[in-house]
Amino acid sequence: MPNKFWQFRNMADGSGELLLYGNIAGEKSWYSDDVTPKQFAEDLAGLGTVSNITVRINSGGGDVFAAVEIGNLLEQHPAMVTAQIDGLCASAATVVACHCNKVVAANDSTYMVHPVKMGICGYLDAVKMNEYISALATVRENIVTLYAKKTGREKDEVSGWMDATSWWTGPQAKENGFVDELKKALPETCRALFISSDPDDDANLRRFAEGMERGFAEIGIRFAELSLLFRETQDECGYLLTHSDVVFLCGGHVPTQNRFFQDIDLREELRNWDSVLVGVSAGTMNCEELVYAPPEEEGEAVDPNYQRFYPGLGLTRHMIFPHFQDTRYEVVDGLPTLETSLLPDSMGRSIYALVDGSFLLGKDGGEELRGEAYLIENGVLTQISREGDVIPL
Repeated sequence: MPNKFWQFRNMADGSGELLLYGNIAGEKSWYSDDVTPKQFAEDLAGLGTVSNITVRINSGGGDVFAAVEIGNLLEQHPAMVTAQIDGLCASAATVVACHCNKVVAANDSTYMVHPVKMGICGYLDAVKMNEYISALATVRENIVTLYAKKTGREKDEVSGWMDATSWWTGPQAKENGFVDELKKALPETCRALFISSDPDDDANLRRFAEGMERGFAEIGIRFAELSLLFRETQDECGYLLTHSDVVFLCGGHVPTQNRFFQDIDLREELRNWDSVLVGVSAGTMNCEELVYAPPEEEGEAVDPNYQRFYPGLGLTRHMIFPHFQDTRYEVVDGLPTLETSLLPDSMGRSIYALVDGSFLLGKDGGEELRGEAYLIENGVLTQISREGDVIPL
């Protein structure tokens, strides 16, 4: 049928899928069409008994009446309905998303809300014009109410977003309440490898790995396999990497971990490896092309032979200094780390200091800082972002 802009599918796992790609009811309005809405309802019922439906969205919008009816049909369905924003969710498409039980968005997706609009052709008198204005006000009120319910924000704030024609990234839409989750980079079941910061302390490595396993389980990601790379298993490095979906570089003493990475030639081993890597504390610092390791243990700050720079894994070109909410006040050997190490060592260099909860994300050849961060450069400390900010580097 010409107006069929959707596609339903029954998936192998017993769930249902609705594909909304392109314009919603682009050929004519559902306002005067009693055939197309009926067909959509019949196709939805045709999924049969399903407990989960995923609504995949990549749409710039379309007919608001169609979006409202689709949204209500999905909301009334007994299944758990999850909107998955694959690319663009704009205009009327946001109405569909807001009716779903949960909204998940890709990190690089786009979300847009704007004022209610109507196209009119022909000659109209004042009475007819006022009828249309009244209709616009009614539709607007319905959408504002829906947005306010979804986001938990006041109607005045939601109205302001619409009036400004607001464009957001997936993370920004999440911050504003339209998105519940960002799409996970990992499957729900994966194989994890933990690489030690101290290769001779496998007990601490095991405790850390088990703690991370519990934490990931809480967000719905289960480790089908959990492997440890330390001194006794270092000869298996290549095998363990190729049989892992995610690798964790654990935290600890930066120089000690760096020496272990050199021993197992980890930089070369990672050259052709393509999956998810998570650096934690020292593990993040050793990802750098040139690793900066300020004194952190007693005796290092007063040791004239202490080495502060090391060759790293080359996974990022930026120097990262973590835990800055604490380390900016740290004192080693009676010397404040910020004033006696970080600031002077930043001459001619850029060091990005991150508080816990902030991170550097590398994807598709680009890098960006997310969350509260500071730039230490040429002896000057400057805050460059706050919680919720995204800064391309």
